[in-house]
Amino acid sequence: MSKKNLFSRIYEKIPDSKKELVNFYAAVTGILAFVGNIGQIVVWLIKNIKSSISNNVIPWVLFFVVLIILSILIIIFIKKVRQYKNSLWNRKTVVIKQYEKLLSGYLEFYFELLKLHKNNDLSIDVLNSTVRSFTIKLLDSICEIYSIYTGAEIHACIKTIGTEKDDFDYENDNIDTNSAIINTFVRSSDTQIERTHISSNPVLLKGNTDFLSILESKNPCNPYNYFYVRDLEKYKNDLEKRNLRYDNTTVNYLSYYRGVIVTPIMIRHSKLHFTNTEDEHEYHVLGFLCIDTMSTNAFIDENKTPFIQLAMSFSEIAYLTLNKYKFYYSRLIKEGKNDDKQ
Repeated sequence: MSKKNLFSRIYEKIPDSKKELVNFYAAVTGILAFVGNIGQIVVWLIKNIKSSISNNVIPWVLFFVVLIILSILIIIFIKKVRQYKNSLWNRKTVVIKQYEKLLSGYLEFYFELLKLHKNNDLSIDVLNSTVRSFTIKLLDSICEIYSIYTGAEIHACIKTIGTEKDDFDYENDNIDTNSAIINTFVRSSDTQIERTHISSNPVLLKGNTDFLSILESKNPCNPYNYFYVRDLEKYKNDLEKRNLRYDNTTVNYLSYYRGVIVTPIMIRHSKLHFTNTEDEHEYHVLGFLCIDTMSTNAFIDENKTPFIQLAMSFSEIAYLTLNKYKFYYSRLIKEGKNDDKQ
């Protein structure tokens, strides 16, 4: 492999935001090198023409040469700073637009369901179609936003917690981690078909370290429990060195993702009408938002806090969505509207 190809491969792994920083520093370094070379030329000229001109003229020549060089460098530096700031602002603008689009989409989704129900046009099939259509758009927006920040290809899905009797037990206060199952509710539209088929069947929750570690974590200082790993293979090997294990029910999971962010889809129990729990650190968990990538440079440690906070905000939207889904689903079952309206 040539050095050029090796450099290109390494450079491609750098997130876009870091590339801009690298380019900025490279430009500054180039400017400093340019200054050094010009300085050497000026010194050489002074030494060689010193005998033919007056000593009083040399300082002025040197002054004007340095002034011209500094003026050029200042102009170049200001231009580079503006380019860097514009690039940062453009990326933020795209993210803001995506987020606004996402919230606007939820607003329309909420009132579309309400309208369908009021007009007696809502059935199980229509409900499933409407909810899944919105959640796919939600996941696609999530993938787009994280891709902008990391420069990597991102995939996402929503997993729900259920039981053998109910694949989505909304009012279940206590989750039995030994018997609870995980269902893939929906995936982002760009997910590989093979991966979609593999995860179509429900699996035991306890067979996945990602989900189990979140549910079993009891830390009042960190109510937003999460699973954030830059490189799953390295994480797995590190656990094995400590006589621990990483479990994942997806066969050959390292062929589909390496970096992962998992956040619970939840709300405080004390805010719900069907629970008597007043503990501010107890949460009602419906499922999980899973964000992943094959890149091991996407979910780096320095971005951990903002990436987790961003994922939690999406999880809150997902909770509202699943809440409305279960509300209308239960009502339709009671009304006997199991099939599409003829």
